[in-house]
Amino acid sequence: MTKYRESPPPLRGRSVRAANREGGAAPAHRSITGINRFRAKSLRSEMTDAERILWTRLRAHRLNRLGFRRQVPIGPFIVDFVCHEHRLVIELDGGQHGNDQETRYDIRRQQWLNSKGYRLLRSWNSDVLLHCESVLERIAVTVAQSVPPSRSAKPTDLPLMGGGEAIRDTEP
Repeated sequence: MTKYRESPPPLRGRSVRAANREGGAAPAHRSITGINRFRAKSLRSEMTDAERILWTRLRAHRLNRLGFRRQVPIGPFIVDFVCHEHRLVIELDGGQHGNDQETRYDIRRQQWLNSKGYRLLRSWNSDVLLHCESVLERIAVTVAQSVPPSRSAKPTDLPLMGGGEAIRDTEP
């Protein structure tokens, strides 16, 4: 019997990409510790009232067509909401974040996220409960101030496939 030096060929009727997800070259997701995965799942089912209200307004691309995810493990931390496209993390803080120990933890967490290219936007739970529209406006303004790398180039600046010419609207 022959041993494969690389991953075996894809299963019949499946693409190479699907075969890679089934154990080939690269995993589909970054590796996450089991405890972080379990904790994130439990946090999704035990959302606070403020998180539930904000998630209702962010989910399904409802805010300016931005894709947000909730209770996402990023490195050693689990963030409340994240828009990966704009590398924006939104954290909702309750009263427990007022003590010194939590403040030090939040600072360390923010420094780590900043070092990975994420920006952190914090709001108090009471702000979401009482002034949800202003919190959403603050999120929209923060996103508008930055353009993600994938959208920074104008469509006319991109190289064309196949050597064709750009079609431009011209007035006669």
